[in-house]
Amino acid sequence: MPYCQNCGIQVAQGLGFCPNCGVPVPLEQPLYDQQYSQQYPPQPQYYPSEPSSSVPILLVSIAVVAVIIVALVLVFLMGGGGGGGGGGKSITMSVDELQGDIEIDEEYDYQGYDRYYSFQFKSLNPGDTMNLKDTITEMDYDNSDDETFIELGDGPDFYFEGDLTDEFDMGDEVIITLHVIHDEWDEYRDGEECHFEYEFFEEMWDREDNEVENKVLPQSKIKHA
Repeated sequence: MPYCQNCGIQVAQGLGFCPNCGVPVPLEQPLYDQQYSQQYPPQPQYYPSEPSSSVPILLVSIAVVAVIIVALVLVFLMGGGGGGGGGGKSITMSVDELQGDIEIDEEYDYQGYDRYYSFQFKSLNPGDTMNLKDTITEMDYDNSDDETFIELGDGPDFYFEGDLTDEFDMGDEVIITLHVIHDEWDEYRDGEECHFEYEFFEEMWDREDNEVENKVLPQSKIKHA
């Protein structure tokens, strides 16, 4: 046990002061603590480093995916995914709406030509798909030519392969799919050099003779609305 450094009496272990004179007495480390400390010295503590955050990697991944999606959309639109007629849009109109969408222009002394003729659409462009939606007002099947004549509304006449009288009837609302094209050519007419620029439907246009032609269309071009 420890002794008081002031009066010399023995002080009980762990008391911390002299009961005789009150002077503080340093506490001695218990023997078993000394032995434990000598036998098992303190070991260094190792703390694993915190894993780096995955948030930046996630943000980069999202950005890369977004760029890829935008690129695919642009390729889709530029490569013809937006419509069925060579890369354009798809529009549905009635016969009356189509007739109101036509612009006819005639000019004189146009860019070196004596006369310029133009037949174009206001809201349609080459490559667009036109879904002409209207009611069958006349219909007839020609057995000798094996083709069906159909008239929509007050407008154009169409001819289709085979007999469609079993599938369609007058009064039916149908959709005929057409594709817009652009054609232009030079021609002398009445002694004048003329330039013609036309937008019309591929299914109804003769490029060789540059004129409207009633082509016989496949049955896949017409369907019920």
